[in-house]
Amino acid sequence: MFDGWTHAGIHFVALYAVYETAGKLRIPLLGMSPLEDGDQTADAHIKPFKNILDVYDKTSDMVGFLVGDNCATNQSIATKMGIPLVGCASHRFNLAVNKFTEPYGDLLDEVNNLMVELRHENNRAELKKYTDLVPIKRNVTRWSSTFTMVERYIRIRAEIKKVDAVEKMVPTGGKRRKLVALFEHLKKFESVCKRLQREDTDMGEVRLMFDSLIVEYPVMSEHLKSTAKIVHTPAFESAPNTTRYIPLVKMVPPTSDTVERLFSQCKLVLTPQRRSMLPANFEQLAFLRVNRGMWDVSTVARVIKQQGSKTSRGIDSGERSSYITQ
Repeated sequence: MFDGWTHAGIHFVALYAVYETAGKLRIPLLGMSPLEDGDQTADAHIKPFKNILDVYDKTSDMVGFLVGDNCATNQSIATKMGIPLVGCASHRFNLAVNKFTEPYGDLLDEVNNLMVELRHENNRAELKKYTDLVPIKRNVTRWSSTFTMVERYIRIRAEIKKVDAVEKMVPTGGKRRKLVALFEHLKKFESVCKRLQREDTDMGEVRLMFDSLIVEYPVMSEHLKSTAKIVHTPAFESAPNTTRYIPLVKMVPPTSDTVERLFSQCKLVLTPQRRSMLPANFEQLAFLRVNRGMWDVSTVARVIKQQGSKTSRGIDSGERSSYITQ
């Protein structure tokens, strides 16, 4: 499982292992390396993948599948490595929802502009007289932010109308009714989004949810149907002989949300005060945090003891060499 994250001009690629042991799925972080020279091509990603695997005495021939979003670069990586790609279901769903909301684009832009105005200092101070809830603007790359924005707008609409500076920007009449109707659909999408992010959701369940959505919202079929162009390896969703994939369907994570959560944590580590931190030190911190269940205080004590022994042996050896030389 992998994904990329850019921070302060450096593009990091995180790679997780996905395997089963004693009937339990395990997803430890293997490494998080910066790409050299800012190159983000498929070949540039494959190199650190192989380097990280080499640290664990593994090869790409031992990898049964890749889990990542459905962008062209990731599909090229999977093709060049000859490994099936399980496209992130959350990414596909995000694209499908964006397709559904396209006809509402102008209306959503109006609400977003309103929220931006309300975030200005004077308007926010005025709004705070009537509610403690703050205005939320959307992130166009994530449909869930659209849901959050519309939900917040509906909750504080009455209070917003009391702010004279933005009163004329508040949608009324048909626009208001259209927005309320859209919100009912967005609530359904939000429930699906949360289900996709659960760790116990498997690929079979995702397929059932997507099929149900296609029936109710045919416009989403472009991204959600099993034969969609965005699907790199249709065998995972619609192979004639599916029995060979049954074990994988239960084990393979249908999303790469685990990596997204890692990047959210990384933002708290690489604060402006820590931008000079070496990538190797940053990777070590991330590695220890994510794999917290694989070490404890006794592990740290053992490592310190081993390092102390090595240092001691090195000093003794140096002293003996000096004595012999003399």
